[in-house]
Amino acid sequence: MNPALRHALQIGFRSVLALCVAVALPLAHVEWGESYPGEGQKAFGMLLVFYLIGMCAAFVYFIIGTVAQILLRRRPPKASLILDIGLAMLLGLVLAYGGITAHYVG
Repeated sequence: MNPALRHALQIGFRSVLALCVAVALPLAHVEWGESYPGEGQKAFGMLLVFYLIGMCAAFVYFIIGTVAQILLRRRPPKASLILDIGLAMLLGLVLAYGGITAHYVG
């Protein structure tokens, strides 16, 4: 396979994983987390904040994954893919745990 195409496919796959990382926190909070004790408008604002935190984590994941791909370019593509999947799962699980255990204080 053409190396440029392989790298482009890996970046596309990393983008999909970054999207999954971005929605892990708000989705876990909506499904399994504590419900907001106040009105709905502020609850939506909190979900928006959770999504922004997830987007920042996804951006960091994407940058780290791209740097790792550059550093591992001489190794088989399998090593880079395993690193991408492992890092995405780790960040996704940490964010999901944060979403489930988030408590409202006020």
